[in-house]
Amino acid sequence: MITKTLPRLLFFLLIVSLAACSGAPQTALPTAVQVMQASRNAPATQAAGIMPATQAAILPSASAPLTALSAEACLNNTHDEAECKDCCDALDTHAAGRKACRDACPQHDFSQNQDFITVQVASLLGPGGDYSACTAAGSQGACKECCDSSTALQSGDRRYCRDACNQLPDTGQPGQKPPESGTVQGEPGDGKDGKPTGRGNPGGGAAYNIEQAISDKAQGMTIAFDALAFLTGSLGADSFFPPGKVADFWGFQYLRDNDTSQMGHAGDFLTSAAMNVLYILTPEQRAELVGLAESQVASINAYGYKRFVLMDAFRRMLNGDLPAGTTGLDESAVKAYSAELYRLDGEISFARAQMMGKLINAMDAAQLAYLDSMVGKGMLVWPQVEEPADIRGLDRDVKVAVMTYAADMFSWYAGSVAADVYFCPERHGTYFGAFYLKDMPAMSDPSYVIPTDLTGNMGEAMLQTLTGEQAQLVTDLVEIQKPFLSGIVDTRQQVSTELRKFLAGGSADQATVLGLMEYYGELDGEIVYNLAMNFARVNQTLTSEQKAQLMALRQEMLGDLMYPSGAYLYSQAIPMPEIPNTDFLFK
Repeated sequence: MITKTLPRLLFFLLIVSLAACSGAPQTALPTAVQVMQASRNAPATQAAGIMPATQAAILPSASAPLTALSAEACLNNTHDEAECKDCCDALDTHAAGRKACRDACPQHDFSQNQDFITVQVASLLGPGGDYSACTAAGSQGACKECCDSSTALQSGDRRYCRDACNQLPDTGQPGQKPPESGTVQGEPGDGKDGKPTGRGNPGGGAAYNIEQAISDKAQGMTIAFDALAFLTGSLGADSFFPPGKVADFWGFQYLRDNDTSQMGHAGDFLTSAAMNVLYILTPEQRAELVGLAESQVASINAYGYKRFVLMDAFRRMLNGDLPAGTTGLDESAVKAYSAELYRLDGEISFARAQMMGKLINAMDAAQLAYLDSMVGKGMLVWPQVEEPADIRGLDRDVKVAVMTYAADMFSWYAGSVAADVYFCPERHGTYFGAFYLKDMPAMSDPSYVIPTDLTGNMGEAMLQTLTGEQAQLVTDLVEIQKPFLSGIVDTRQQVSTELRKFLAGGSADQATVLGLMEYYGELDGEIVYNLAMNFARVNQTLTSEQKAQLMALRQEMLGDLMYPSGAYLYSQAIPMPEIPNTDFLFK
């Protein structure tokens, strides 16, 4: 696999962004697995609705004590990737848990393993067996889901069953609803010298589109889950934030959510896209990406730290810790501060578009043909390449940025304005701890799968805990934010259209982009102001019993991971930073 040479810490940082929108929109069944591991020694936790992995017996080696079969044992106590995957197939757990375990095997450094185990992998049917019960599903994806979930198959037969699935035509995407038309228009044509400015067609044939993302159902579930996270959370939990939500005008979220091989939320999706782009770039072109990363790391981190000001003010509002003489948040001040944040995002985005457009327009015919061969194909059929040597030794923050740029270059090249505009339902109003509540179990357990219905189920459980009047404060937010969310879609379309001028070989107007981004920030500021105020009103009327019930929901999802000891800069754990006085956000 292409990620074998990728340092474990970098892989962890890259994978965090992939979890952020797992299962969005929530009307679809799961199509991919997300696997994250923050630490080898982090405790495994379970979440509501996830079947716990039961333990199966294994045979210890001469030096290993008798233990129970688990995903962690498969990773840490086997000799190589093949043994690891066989071990995963033997796990007595749900299908997604086995697949999650297998997906983690290619990323693991087996040279560090010790206390080896020997797993008994029994096969009854063998490589030539009758697997028609699964191949009858008709598509590779559905067939493989059958192989993993079937209770009739021995653990050793699962691999042979998947081999049989590979003989099927890769058509059909089980679990996805029929395509719907998007609401965003705009298919760019060709740029100068015939170089494409976008080749995707997300407006009309996408299973996941902007119309779904901003629908009342998707937003209602998202807001209710936000409320649960905020009412039971902490400032440290609020600060966990996927880095892919900054400067996100390149269609990568769309590419991931609509991957034809259903691997968009697999741990190595971003890595696969990035490595293929880095592979075809010349050393000089890669050096330009590194230079951009080195110039932007400070701004990217500054954006992350500036978020703490709004988070602190919202926590103060929730807890009734208001400055003397004030009665609540100052809506205008919140909007102005949010506009300042989004202007910084605009500066980052503009420089990124300028560099990516320059590099794409400088590609030769062979480089463009390579990208063209990937466009419209699923990740499973993309080439597997090695990481360029000049990328391996980069500083962690610089390397994360370079990988992000490279993946974004491909999605930008392959997409369109409609793809650039697309976002998942959780993209806005990101100050309330929902990402921590949703993603943290996966960061400590490589076999954990974020269920697609988690947001909806737990949000509904939260609403059922409230009185009718309390619940209405939450559900009314869907209608309250609607004009602002609609404005965000329009603004993203204008920004995306302007930035794509670089991809077409021309120039974009920086003042136009920054002005639009400030307005974008004001719109998100309106959304987060209303969320913070209504969540605080709910909190003021909660009874002790209701608080205990809500806390039990958090405990059910997080177990021992209820609260972080410090804070996060994006997905990186840090000590709680010193936060400037936030009195100016109240009136």
